[in-house]
Amino acid sequence: MSGRWAFASGCEHSAWLFGNCVEQVDGEHRLRMVVFDPAEVEIEDTWTVSGLCGTGSHHFTADEVLIPAERTFATLESPPCLDIPLLRFPMPPALISPAIASAALGVAQGALADVVDLASGKVPLLASAPLATNPLFQHQLATADTELRAARRLLYGDADTAWATAVARSEFTLEQRARIRATAVWATARAVSVVDFAYHAGGGGSLYASSPLQRRLRDVHAITQHFLVKPDTLTTAGAVLAGQGIDVPVF
Repeated sequence: MSGRWAFASGCEHSAWLFGNCVEQVDGEHRLRMVVFDPAEVEIEDTWTVSGLCGTGSHHFTADEVLIPAERTFATLESPPCLDIPLLRFPMPPALISPAIASAALGVAQGALADVVDLASGKVPLLASAPLATNPLFQHQLATADTELRAARRLLYGDADTAWATAVARSEFTLEQRARIRATAVWATARAVSVVDFAYHAGGGGSLYASSPLQRRLRDVHAITQHFLVKPDTLTTAGAVLAGQGIDVPVF
């Protein structure tokens, strides 16, 4: 196996690494997942980014590494080796998408906590009282808090339903997958709006590297760059709910 892979989050402290590859079988090209021992690859120091700096999502390379067959499997096709509910989840729609949205909601919750703490002592320029007494701030804070709670409730509700489906060994219908994907996109967008509010409410102080609000802003917008929560996912989900055919193999 030879290749180069990007976005290898946590690679510097992982016991195993994996990468998708393309194999040729009887003239056809198929995706196959390969699991590497860290000693078999070289990690490149490439993760110099604006947000999510702590994930350490560097590139890594492999050069003609011989991989035992038992450390490979057909991507999105091979059945799981363990019979547990979590591994009955459809990988991208029901497992990874909600996890990404959950991270965004966590960033947003932190941003709200930051700005509430800040508002009790910060007196904006030309104001005579702390930010916490400002009616517009109060209105925006209540709106942001409501959006965040609604997004969390919907996301967790979908997760509970998905878990029940997996425990019952029932089929994840295309409509259920579509709704989970749509929820992840919508919840991530709500998280962004909450963080944007907190950052702007923090005023000029939000600009400083010492402010957690600037990091929250960078992190939540970095999360939106993941293809699983891109806005166009809602178009595909809507097509499913409208009874239209889709041509998306991992939906």
